[in-house]
Amino acid sequence: MRLYSDRRDDVAEILSDPDICTGDIKIRRTLDVTAGANPWNPPTPTYQIIQLDAVAFSGSAKFSAGTLVTERGVDLTVAGWATIVEENSLPRNTRIPLDIIDTDEFLVDGDPRRVISVERVPEAGNVASVWLVRVAD
Repeated sequence: MRLYSDRRDDVAEILSDPDICTGDIKIRRTLDVTAGANPWNPPTPTYQIIQLDAVAFSGSAKFSAGTLVTERGVDLTVAGWATIVEENSLPRNTRIPLDIIDTDEFLVDGDPRRVISVERVPEAGNVASVWLVRVAD
């Protein structure tokens, strides 16, 4: 799998260039939820904020079986490396191999976005070179 880990490093190097990255793209990951002190108090979530090296493109239409299917969203090309910048409201600077989980919330320029689809490249193995993510606009 050396080929894919080398590609992951290449993609991360390219997407970390501030001239190429578009916008501020992060993941807000819920780590834990603490119940309120009383039943009428809302629960308090604990978050981890992960900074992504990514490029965003607007996606608006696709063809399926020869028929135009309108689909709006933002397509993200995300590097296989990421940096945890905040955890439990405390600053942190830890570089990690990116793994996207189904409860992750993407923040595009600070706006929360719902995930429509996630594609890992390559689809198998223990190293993701790049992630292709579509989020709602």
